[in-house]
Amino acid sequence: EVTEGGSAILPCDMSLPSLDDAIYLVVWFLEPNKKPIYTFDARGKPLSMGRRWSEVVSFGLRADFRFSLHGQIPSKGHLIINGTTLADEGIYRCRVDFKNSPARHFRVQLNVTVPPSEPRITDETGREIRSAKLGPLKKKQWAVLQCHVTGGKPSPEVEWYTNGQRFASTTDLEMHNDLQLGNGILNDQHPDANALLQQQQQQRIIVREIRVGPLNRSHQDAQFTCRASNSRASAPKTKTVTLDIQLPPLKVDISKVETRFVAGESSEIRCQTFGSRPAASISWWKDNVRLSDSSYKVFDDEKGNLTTSVFRANFTKEDNGRTLTCRASNRLLEASAIEDFLRLDVQFAPMATLRLGPTFKADSIKEGDDVYFECSIQANPDVTRLVWKHEDRTLVYNASAKIIMSNQSLVLRGLTRQRSGHYKCVGVNARGEGSSNLVPLTVRYTPVCRYPSRNIRGAERGDFLNLSCSVDALPLPTKYRYKHTEHDISSSSSPLVTLSSSTNEETLRFRPELEADFGTLACWAYSDLGWQQDPCLFRFYPAGPPESLSNCSVLNQTADSIQVSCSSNDDGGLKQTFQLQAMDVMTGQPQLTLQSDSVAEFWLTDLEPGSTFMLYLYAVNVKGLSQPVVLPVSTLKEAAKRT
Repeated sequence: EVTEGGSAILPCDMSLPSLDDAIYLVVWFLEPNKKPIYTFDARGKPLSMGRRWSEVVSFGLRADFRFSLHGQIPSKGHLIINGTTLADEGIYRCRVDFKNSPARHFRVQLNVTVPPSEPRITDETGREIRSAKLGPLKKKQWAVLQCHVTGGKPSPEVEWYTNGQRFASTTDLEMHNDLQLGNGILNDQHPDANALLQQQQQQRIIVREIRVGPLNRSHQDAQFTCRASNSRASAPKTKTVTLDIQLPPLKVDISKVETRFVAGESSEIRCQTFGSRPAASISWWKDNVRLSDSSYKVFDDEKGNLTTSVFRANFTKEDNGRTLTCRASNRLLEASAIEDFLRLDVQFAPMATLRLGPTFKADSIKEGDDVYFECSIQANPDVTRLVWKHEDRTLVYNASAKIIMSNQSLVLRGLTRQRSGHYKCVGVNARGEGSSNLVPLTVRYTPVCRYPSRNIRGAERGDFLNLSCSVDALPLPTKYRYKHTEHDISSSSSPLVTLSSSTNEETLRFRPELEADFGTLACWAYSDLGWQQDPCLFRFYPAGPPESLSNCSVLNQTADSIQVSCSSNDDGGLKQTFQLQAMDVMTGQPQLTLQSDSVAEFWLTDLEPGSTFMLYLYAVNVKGLSQPVVLPVSTLKEAAKRT
């Protein structure tokens, strides 16, 4: 038996009947034909020199005759036919002619097996499935597969298999393309019988149909193989089809590895889905608003069963509490979407907003009133501390100072003008701190003296004095009034004269003529809130000697020099200078006198080492000397100088 296209080896017994005999001729016939199809002629020559002849139509160059020798004695011969065809099938007769003995005949049956065609698989509509997959199919439908196998001798067995197990056919058909054998027997009397039989065998089509269903998820990627075989000597012909079913995603899951986010910081959120065929489409939504595709990337595994989407987020504080949704769907199937969601926990530093209590009018607040501020804070996590600030100075709870803090309110009672300024609240949590807007507080108050009391000395009778009544007030003052504590200023020989007037100050000129004109002058300003309560006072006296120096000390001391410095005080209303007198302690005689016009500082030089002096220090003006400051000093001794 040989497969079509293979090489057939037909044996022939060439053993000699006796050792004195020899082979003359080997002739091959294909019965029932009487004409030889192949000869091997060794008449008159050694076997190795035998001449081979092949019938051109039947074999041509496809045939060859070979034999083996043991010395010069042949044993078996073989007719080798290459590229066998179905026409080569039949009974071959080998006739061996000997020199002395009668001819020997040897018959052998050659069966040629013709493989079937490659299986061709079609669907229920007859469309051939050329790819490895059938689909897309839908759940609950039936898949109909037909396997078509043409030809083959002997008639092949055509069967379906799945997962290595035979799958029973639902329909078996055989078609011959309308070629039918006539009545009677095909034999030698019908020369075209073999050709007709071969044609009929080649045109035979075997169809095996299977129905698979109703389809569900377990059928996804199921493989169905049609196998056609008619010989154990050759591998069966197979064709495999894989079912491709449209399936919705089974599950979608947002990774919960990171559940807290920080506003302004980049984060990655991963969403995975599986079970969809084809691969699922993933979209991201925030509070039912679809996010841009550019904000995330989607990756499919090699099999397309697992789809991963990485969402690159940069959340803001407004996202806190919103819902982030990952939605997976099969774009080919309606109502296939499933989703998973994450409630966003976005942490951020406090965001504070400050306002004055709604019952207050900012332009009507005055000293003595009570006010409060309200601080509204957005924060995640909640604030752990709330700080109140006035002009960037931290306020603390102080009931005696009338500063009250309760929850997120600041209460200021019994306002004074010092409470004016900008206020803010600062919230603190684990993510940092956040300052509110600045809220100004303007406390209106009646005029107050900018310099409550001023002493003016050095006034001489007949000299002009300029007096500036400076006040702070809100609203601004509109007028001023004055009063002398000793007498009625209106009856003075030298009345007040207004030199200038500005928003917060009025400057007067006053000329004391009499002893009674010296003393204290009071000034009051008036605004829309009323008269100033405590007046500004100007105390002026006649000029006199200056006050004594103070804080006198030795700044530097050597063997031959001493440096002394003092602080000056009231000059008595006149320009003052400074004087130092040094008295020798041993003799009691003045040693030297020094003058200084600007500062009370003196440098004594060219002194004897180890000398002791009493220094008398004065402030001097045209009215006389101040009381002296006595300061004992000594120069260093020579030994001290040398060291």
